[in-house]
Amino acid sequence: MTDTIRAIVFVPLVMLMTSLTPANAAAGDKAIHDWQLKRLFQPTEAQLQTEDRGQVFIYDGLTDKQVARAVSEQHHRMHAMMFTGVVKTDDYGEPLRDPATGEIVVEPDGCDY
Repeated sequence: MTDTIRAIVFVPLVMLMTSLTPANAAAGDKAIHDWQLKRLFQPTEAQLQTEDRGQVFIYDGLTDKQVARAVSEQHHRMHAMMFTGVVKTDDYGEPLRDPATGEIVVEPDGCDY
């Protein structure tokens, strides 16, 4: 796949994934959330090949427990993963909410402006 084709295919996908809010990913668009989990835990051979060539995929809105599982089970692929908008959860896996605002609590991504 040429760099031009790769950009045409992957740039819009990354833009879509990073435009989701954690609240949407956690409670809204289940199909995209489920697709991310499938890509993370059951990648296709083609996805693994693109990772081996240096592509990094940005996962957005997964829970802290899903990320911990990925680190444990997919550690050999960590070079190709980035996690943003990680949703903090309680002991039962339910998203934590800010008591003052009711918003879902998201871990800081370390990108302070």
